[in-house]
Amino acid sequence: MEVQEYEEQLHRYQTQIRYSILSLYIFVISLVLLWLILVLWLSEDSVKSVTTKPIVHKIDSVRKGTIPVYEYQLLESATNKFSDSNVLSRGGRGCLYRACLDEKSSVTVKKLDGGGETDIEKQFEV
Repeated sequence: MEVQEYEEQLHRYQTQIRYSILSLYIFVISLVLLWLILVLWLSEDSVKSVTTKPIVHKIDSVRKGTIPVYEYQLLESATNKFSDSNVLSRGGRGCLYRACLDEKSSVTVKKLDGGGETDIEKQFEV
């Protein structure tokens, strides 16, 4: 009988060890997932703080005709550095981008490809 009792006790210990290891794995995986969620949440907050800041007050009051003049850095920020995800259309002279000035204001920005000043002025002639 001692051998059978020993085997049963050994089986119980092995089962306990398996459950302990499984619990440890679940705990570690939970910590990793929690860390990933925290990292993603913090990165979204940093993106939101850049994109949701009201930047309309930075608009230059100088206007040529009906086209407002913006600082390049403002347009670059509003289009997320002219990201492909903000491209509305591509043409022979450049791309149209969606630019979010703040939570309520968005504009379309045309970034011209190459060319001299004369070519740019022709783009805006009526």
